[in-house]
Amino acid sequence: MAFMFIHLLQFRFGATEDYLVRPPPYLIYFSGILKLQLFWTDDQSIPTVPVRDIYKLEYDRFTSGPLFPQFWAVYYIVSTLIFVVHGCLGWIKLVEQRLNIPKGHHGRVKIIGYLIFVALGAIYVSFPAYCLSIDGLACGGTCTGLKNLNNQTFETGGDYQGCLCPNFQ
Repeated sequence: MAFMFIHLLQFRFGATEDYLVRPPPYLIYFSGILKLQLFWTDDQSIPTVPVRDIYKLEYDRFTSGPLFPQFWAVYYIVSTLIFVVHGCLGWIKLVEQRLNIPKGHHGRVKIIGYLIFVALGAIYVSFPAYCLSIDGLACGGTCTGLKNLNNQTFETGGDYQGCLCPNFQ
């Protein structure tokens, strides 16, 4: 319960900066599916719309903390692992007592449930783990020889290519 309270305070009600995107006409940009460009278009005839920059909020939160720089990333990973264990233990009770599944299928159903909880846990842990793995590269920071990606939007001509080099300014 404490995790949910902290999560809501930090992300749902957290202060975010606006990020300008051009929403596609049908809310999915079908031409961008192969490029993983699903929720914005580069069509200049569509006006930009401000949205909450959740990525920057998460990045800023997971790379700062009260006790040490990546405190919240560690907190979220530990909380997620506790959730996965809780889910797996609860799944055992559901399969054996509440779901009325024939006993011959219990083993397979338990394994499927474990796989689902582990997959969900891996998804939730992936971004905080990424923030733990990087060493000081600020969100949108510049690499040597590359242009600064801070405040890049369609309006300012951003090319949205990430900065992957370890040498940054």
